[in-house]
Amino acid sequence: MTIFLKRTLVCLVVAASLVMPDMATAQRSDDRAQFDARMNMLERSVAELSIQIERLIMSDQELKRKLDAMRTNYDQRLERMEKGAAPRAAPPHQSKP
Repeated sequence: MTIFLKRTLVCLVVAASLVMPDMATAQRSDDRAQFDARMNMLERSVAELSIQIERLIMSDQELKRKLDAMRTNYDQRLERMEKGAAPRAAPPHQSKP
């Protein structure tokens, strides 16, 4: 787990503890049902956010790999051009009317 993911999960748990009613006050069945519903909702939210974070991390890694490959490609092209090894385009053929 990355540090960002861990911090996000900790923030969600802290937020959940602030939103949830205190267990001592959840004596009635209605309170208990609301508490359970909130906990289930928060657990689903944490799971969905964890999946989304993992997808974003993988996407970020893929973009970094592509950027590195592109930089390498451009560096190689520039080196060839600087050495004069780049093929020169022939002047356009002009036909006389």
